[in-house]
Amino acid sequence: MGTIDDLLILPCYVFSQLRGTKGSYTPKKILDRDVSPIEFPFIAVPINSNGDHWILAIIAYIGDLRLSSNNPRTTILILDSLNGSPKHHAEDVMWLKVLIKTWFAGVRDVPIAEMSKVPVHHPHVLRQPNFVDCGFYPAHFLSVFMKDPTRYLKHCTGEAVIEGELSKIWEGSHLGEHRERFRNYISGKIELFTKVQAWYGSQLVHEAGSHSAAMSQRKTSQKSKRLLQDENASPFPK
Repeated sequence: MGTIDDLLILPCYVFSQLRGTKGSYTPKKILDRDVSPIEFPFIAVPINSNGDHWILAIIAYIGDLRLSSNNPRTTILILDSLNGSPKHHAEDVMWLKVLIKTWFAGVRDVPIAEMSKVPVHHPHVLRQPNFVDCGFYPAHFLSVFMKDPTRYLKHCTGEAVIEGELSKIWEGSHLGEHRERFRNYISGKIELFTKVQAWYGSQLVHEAGSHSAAMSQRKTSQKSKRLLQDENASPFPK
């Protein structure tokens, strides 16, 4: 079973930023620890493909690209809940390899030619039943993959295919449970946001009321001061 220390999950915006820079992307520090991405056995990259569909890329054993590795296992997996063709994801793969090059900038024992030769696999996965769940499936695929990454990597590359239906291989029976858990999570966030918004609104009202009261008190004080001044003045014209 994979552990959290084996996995780096990139923020959703990284790939979009990379594509928007036309290849001049400079990766910012995205880790709490001072560890290079190439030190992780598995890197999960959420990709908004063509701007309207979320897929998941998993880069496996990127560190094996070093010349010191005698048996490189570096592989890119494209997990798409619409099972798009390799041609459909050609541009996504191109930018993934650009991203890999940015991570190896300054690393001397990695020939650039080897990066372009990294094999890419497009395994068949569960297909989403609609056109709105694409953002949900990448998380599900990753959770299943990390339960036994070595076994699933061999399955996805065709080295040792897991026998059975896709729904069993990719735990389709758990999708409903995960969807419900996700729905409850989002509902909880919405409820919390609503409470915070209501509290913040009440604070604004309270502050506005306090400000109004202070202004009223200030006006009253100024009026009283003028009255005292008037009392000291003679009521008769000189």
